[in-house]
Amino acid sequence: MNIVSILKQAPQLAYGALLSPLLAYSVKHNTRLHKKIAFPLLQGPFHGQLVEDIQGFVYKMEKGELGEDEFISCVCDAMQKSAARGELDSWLGQDVRDDENIDITLKKCIGYAPLKRWYLKLHFMAPGNVHGLHGHRDVLSTQVIARGKLHVQEMDLLGNLADNPTKLEIKRDEPVEAVSGFVTTDRIRNVHGFEPVEGPAVRFQFYLRGQTSLKARLFPKRGRLYVHPDWESRNGDILFATIGESGKSGES
Repeated sequence: MNIVSILKQAPQLAYGALLSPLLAYSVKHNTRLHKKIAFPLLQGPFHGQLVEDIQGFVYKMEKGELGEDEFISCVCDAMQKSAARGELDSWLGQDVRDDENIDITLKKCIGYAPLKRWYLKLHFMAPGNVHGLHGHRDVLSTQVIARGKLHVQEMDLLGNLADNPTKLEIKRDEPVEAVSGFVTTDRIRNVHGFEPVEGPAVRFQFYLRGQTSLKARLFPKRGRLYVHPDWESRNGDILFATIGESGKSGES
């Protein structure tokens, strides 16, 4: 989050910080109260059943009724259903050129619990907008292809992002059409890459951060960590890869 973004969101950040003890308690123990006091933290122009669904899944995860992998799979399914029933139609009808890359935040909730937040976005992707293989730290995310087609590569990290080289298992490497989706967590499909094929595409994206220790939330590691496979080492679906350098241009 850059300084301009922080200044724009200063009132919500201050509100969330002031009520953080109550938010931390109510998100797990009194969701009716939490929904009332967290309402000012919910920002963005998107409205629809999907927002209610996401909030419900967040509460279930915070209560321990859903694991992280189950949570993000539920969000992915809800986003697919939202796109199928037309909740995105007015957004997809915007005047965006085929050669433009545009990122639109539809909804976000920053500080729904101490140092936790989620975002719902729409990303218009021009041909050539390549997102090379990369891993994330402290993120639960899902992407739903709202329009067009993406070539998607998904891999499980058999080691971890601190190993260099590390070992990967290929799970998917194929074109994927609307309104299919894919997920990533620290445990499943935690390395992925994608790019539009046969024209532009629109990616419907959700991610949540903060499901880590308090220390990791206070001193977070940001950004992608790019992964460079050694395709010559491939044996079946297993191969080795080197990890990019955090903070280096083009690597994180």
